[in-house]
Amino acid sequence: MRPPPRLSALRGLGPGTAIRPPSTGYSRPGGVQEGEITRLRYPLRPGQSWFIRLDPAVWARVEANEVLELPAGRFQGRRIRIVSELFGLRDEVYVWYNQVGLLRLTAHLEFESVDFAATSSTS
Repeated sequence: MRPPPRLSALRGLGPGTAIRPPSTGYSRPGGVQEGEITRLRYPLRPGQSWFIRLDPAVWARVEANEVLELPAGRFQGRRIRIVSELFGLRDEVYVWYNQVGLLRLTAHLEFESVDFAATSSTS
């Protein structure tokens, strides 16, 4: 299964990138069960993609291995881009993981809002 064409082009997945949804009812013990999500799929390596959930569609792609400078020190991590059909054209979400767990999360999300309480005054 591929992400919708509009989103794949906007998110840099490319038109030839196939992302297969997880099948329901994995036969191996401990696999993803019906209704569960796949937050990470190991081993994490650049170029790897997977669906986190199917409805609404959310998928992830490991983009790179990076060294992060954090208050606790320097850590090697995997930068993972999160893409969703719910995101706007300029929305971006990234997470960094290593073998210990989540290292960083950054998000840039834009939306329109209306201030119904605003008043206008003329002088």
